[in-house]
Amino acid sequence: MLKKLKVYMNLSSNRAIKRSKGVSISRIVRTAVRQLVPVAIINALLFTGLLPMTTFAASNVDIVDIGVVRLADALEAGEITSVEAVQQYLDRIKAYDKEINGKPGLGTIVTLNEDALAQAAELDAERTSGKVRGPLHGIPVLVKDNINTADMPTSHGNQALATYQPLEDATVVQRLKDAGAIILGKTNMAEFAMFWDTASSVHGRTYNPYDLAKNINGSSGGTGAAVAASLAAIGLGTESCGSITDVAAFTNLVGFRPTVGLGSMAGVDYNPLGDAIGPLALSVQDAAMLLDVIAGTDPKDPWTVEADANKPKSYVDSLSDTSLKGARIGYAVAPFGGYDYIPGTESDATLSVVDGAVADLEAQGATVVKIPLNRSWWNTYAPADASYWATTGHEDYFVRTKAEWPVGLAALTEPFDKINFGDIIAGSPNMEKTAKEWLSWDDKQPRDEKGFAAAVDARKKFAEGVDGIFSEYQLDALAYPTVAAPPATVHEDPAVLIDPEQFGTHCGWANYTGRPVVTVPAGFADDFPVGISLLGSKYADAELLSFAYDLQESTRNRKAPKLTPSLLAGVSSGGDPKPAATLEDIKGHWAEEQIQEAFSRGLIKGDPDRKFRPDEPVTRTEFIGLLVRTLQLQRSNSGLNFTDQADIPEWAREDIAAAVHLGIVTGYEDGTFRPNRSVTRAEMAVLLGKAAGLAQDGQSGVRFTDSDEIPEWASASVLAVTQTQLMNGRSEKRFEPNAATTRAEATVILGRLQGLKSE
Repeated sequence: MLKKLKVYMNLSSNRAIKRSKGVSISRIVRTAVRQLVPVAIINALLFTGLLPMTTFAASNVDIVDIGVVRLADALEAGEITSVEAVQQYLDRIKAYDKEINGKPGLGTIVTLNEDALAQAAELDAERTSGKVRGPLHGIPVLVKDNINTADMPTSHGNQALATYQPLEDATVVQRLKDAGAIILGKTNMAEFAMFWDTASSVHGRTYNPYDLAKNINGSSGGTGAAVAASLAAIGLGTESCGSITDVAAFTNLVGFRPTVGLGSMAGVDYNPLGDAIGPLALSVQDAAMLLDVIAGTDPKDPWTVEADANKPKSYVDSLSDTSLKGARIGYAVAPFGGYDYIPGTESDATLSVVDGAVADLEAQGATVVKIPLNRSWWNTYAPADASYWATTGHEDYFVRTKAEWPVGLAALTEPFDKINFGDIIAGSPNMEKTAKEWLSWDDKQPRDEKGFAAAVDARKKFAEGVDGIFSEYQLDALAYPTVAAPPATVHEDPAVLIDPEQFGTHCGWANYTGRPVVTVPAGFADDFPVGISLLGSKYADAELLSFAYDLQESTRNRKAPKLTPSLLAGVSSGGDPKPAATLEDIKGHWAEEQIQEAFSRGLIKGDPDRKFRPDEPVTRTEFIGLLVRTLQLQRSNSGLNFTDQADIPEWAREDIAAAVHLGIVTGYEDGTFRPNRSVTRAEMAVLLGKAAGLAQDGQSGVRFTDSDEIPEWASASVLAVTQTQLMNGRSEKRFEPNAATTRAEATVILGRLQGLKSE
């Protein structure tokens, strides 16, 4: 079953060249171009615009929810190039990161790698020549913005540090690059990774792709939202307490916090009491592949001295979908590590989903043992007066990091030759008041040695108690809800910190013990993702990931967010070029027959998860593409002249250009096209009237109870399309001109239009 996961192993030097048999003509042409044209020239042509990007964007593989392993397979098989993959991710960032349907976009990316396409072209050329650097060759990865990158600033989520430029990559970044990864950009984070929320003075709020009104959690929220929405194949986060796992739970991802010391923290701003770095991924196998790259001893990080001796040859090879059989898994609902919280009725839906995941563990052959944690246990191993945190000399990061400082920053407060938190507070007018208060406590403060020692002792005591649980119940892992409470709600003012309102974390179980923990999608409660965590033994990361893989494969609870659907038209997703035999969510729908007919004819393909979502609004880009295919219009390569044309995905530009050229569609008065805006029924009437060539000069005869709500500019079109029965009113003889046209309605209407044109 894992054969496809291992295709990157033992590549022969000429394997990539031998793959040409059976590959599409377009693929062979693109390969030939890269073989004949030097990489430097390709790069120059890409960025001067002399070589159309469509030359490198013709793959029929959709990157939505494809992840690392399947993208690596597709790259190795010649089904897609790195340039094509990077371009798709860039298109999705443009489409979803700034605005979604007129609302704020996800807000995940602080800095994009301007050289990403050039680097992808270079890696494509290397692959063609038979050179593959490693398992991540040509795969785009996002990195949290507290991890040093020598080619992009590292802001730590802070306004004053927006141009803080490290001169060296963090060890994990260098290992990613050595394995062939493309660092696509840096992701937003909570200010200095301090909160269970992701809002920063440098970039504002990051929103959750599953519900823009709900908390993304933190502090690695930018990475979580971006990976969940397929803005990159995978991403890196850091975690003190829940910053990877809690975010992953809220974004339907796999989040993995390795054993402390398994991966290097050199070049990362971290808390020496027990931080770790790890992946937020679409699947366990993706997380394992990244761990294969970043785990290991690093001379720059003394914490990793035992890493090489305690890691397997491959974490990917260690995965098994039968590993839970015979395992003993403890289960506890015991939030610990955050604000005091005892689950109440508000947690019922969440806990019910987790209970279902526990039953899935048992169904896979595990013995689940409920762990009683009485007050005596807590008083012994986690007394109320225990302190797990201390002042750690946080500003030392700026001393040990070689970097170009923002101009004038160090001169804002004394001493004028060092960066301190006083400077950072003074240089960050957008910083939230709680963040300022917390940072001020560490301003020019050395490590509190007495407090630090007390925190280490408290952690050792708690770890002793957890060791006792594992020993007494002979556990292989301990399961618990990743977050036992529902998500907090974003305030009307998005700058308001919602960290104090987010309860239910279990993050202390890993943070205070140094044990590895993985969270896996457990399902959805009230349409919001829920995660279940598995805590393992130190350096038993491979076994823990295998347990998680078995659970994942038996449940498949990962679902892509509806807010960020595929941008590609008429292509497959996840490296599978074959369309589904049917769509999964149209049975019994009023438009089932018409949707199925359009699907059978290849006019629509559905979303990557084989669903059509018939009642979702159709966007301007989707509708124009469907219109062009339905009427078999000649696509146009003439240029577009909209102020936001950079937001129009590459695949849609020729369709839109054709519709513009024929006078079917225009932009808005401000010069924008707004490709992701939903099409209102009034707009639909105008578009249909123009596409059908219907008379547009009538002003009377519109007889709906809401006729006075129909805009004057659409009145004649509404009359024309209703008289020809291309469109009808909705319930109670209402036309509802300002309502969004659904995907089902658009499919039915265009079916009628095709019939009219045929007549």
